[in-house]
Amino acid sequence: MGSSEDGGVSGEDASLAALSGRDASETVRADFIAFTDNEYDAVVAHLRMRGAHVDHAADAAQEAFLELWDHMMRVGGWGSIVYPRSRIRAVAWNNYLRPPGQRRRQPHVVPVARMPPEAVTHPDHAGEVALARTLVWCLSRCDEQVRAVMAFQIQEFRAAETAAALGTSEQKVRDLLKKGRAQLKRALGEVPGSRQEQTR
Repeated sequence: MGSSEDGGVSGEDASLAALSGRDASETVRADFIAFTDNEYDAVVAHLRMRGAHVDHAADAAQEAFLELWDHMMRVGGWGSIVYPRSRIRAVAWNNYLRPPGQRRRQPHVVPVARMPPEAVTHPDHAGEVALARTLVWCLSRCDEQVRAVMAFQIQEFRAAETAAALGTSEQKVRDLLKKGRAQLKRALGEVPGSRQEQTR
């Protein structure tokens, strides 16, 4: 292996370089597919908890994953993204807030068999849907900043990840969580049909 006699790269080295590039690309592709499969539904749920309509949440999430794919192909991986799970939620939320006319419309080539993933139903599906709706209703009664922090907390993010995604401090996140717990407790008592609501 080495250079050819004229100082150029030998055919063997060129082939190895091409193979290495292909392997790296396949690794990036596999990482992206696994990340999308694991996170897509959760990102949509995150946006729903922050007040987005389900259709708009799905659109914003899809755009965020498309942007992530562009980024990963450009830099050959995660690059400077420290907290990819919280970052994808931040990007999706910004996409949701962006006026429709400003959203990108050029076609993308994404190596995912299906997006969004197909829903899988099971015997407890109806109960989970009702619980999710109750949670969204309660969060809608919270302040906007509180709602954002609680959406991360409910999905078990650490304060550092939440702070990075929201561009604030960890102490501010902790303060908002404390405020959020009180607001959620009050909202739970106001859920239509709840025992506390019926006694009023």
